[in-house]
Amino acid sequence: MGLTMKEKQSLTRETCGRYRKSEKKGKTKILDEFCLATGYNRKYALHLLANWDKTEVLKVAGKMVKLKCPLLNYFLPTIKLINKTRVGSKVRKVYDKPMSPYQRLLLSADIPDTVKAELTRRYQRYNPVTLQQDVHQAVEALAELNRQKTLIRQQPLAAAALEDF
Repeated sequence: MGLTMKEKQSLTRETCGRYRKSEKKGKTKILDEFCLATGYNRKYALHLLANWDKTEVLKVAGKMVKLKCPLLNYFLPTIKLINKTRVGSKVRKVYDKPMSPYQRLLLSADIPDTVKAELTRRYQRYNPVTLQQDVHQAVEALAELNRQKTLIRQQPLAAAALEDF
């Protein structure tokens, strides 16, 4: 039979760093072995090995954005500029009281009641503390991916330094 999807992903994760560090001949050999093990088309395998960490970063960043939007739109208040007048060389600004975009939409007369009811239903589904914790976890995951990428880059330097001894 073949490898499962999880095994293929694990093999890709392990191979991509080695592939990127290799010279052209080494890359050819690694790509041949990888295609043989996974059954992937050579062009697809090349794309996977060259861009693996980029796709991981995009997945985590997408998750973070997906979590951050409800947090910003439903729970974080912002101030809105209402009026700006110039008095001599000074500018006097008048702001509305702090409200979240969700609260502003509920107060708007231009929004139909059905839309307001849907927004309220969505609002009740979210927990701001859980959303904030999930955003922090996504940021930590991005930082961890960055640390792994930095370690992969530094490993050849450490190996070269050990060979000098």
